[in-house]
Amino acid sequence: MPFSYVGYLYSSTKSVEGSNDTYNASYEGDGGLYNVYWNNAFAIGKHFSVGVRSSFIFGSINQTETLSGESLTTSIATKNQDYYHQFRFEYGGIYQGNISKNWKL
Repeated sequence: MPFSYVGYLYSSTKSVEGSNDTYNASYEGDGGLYNVYWNNAFAIGKHFSVGVRSSFIFGSINQTETLSGESLTTSIATKNQDYYHQFRFEYGGIYQGNISKNWKL
């Protein structure tokens, strides 16, 4: 199932270190992360339950930077691709019982 999405496009100006020139910069991002998971829970007695969630998150985030300007004969494009993958484990427990006739915990 999808975990997160990336989708943007914006423009800015950028100066390059060691130069007084400024360039038009365009940034575009895309990609996303996905989550595969398995959940399980079970009761231990009448009042206590425990559960576990194991999941694997994976995907890629991509960013493209394009520079253009009067002093450039062609545009300069740089693409960064970051790949992610990670296992996650979550667990928890629930206790329930009667405190009195009208109150439950």
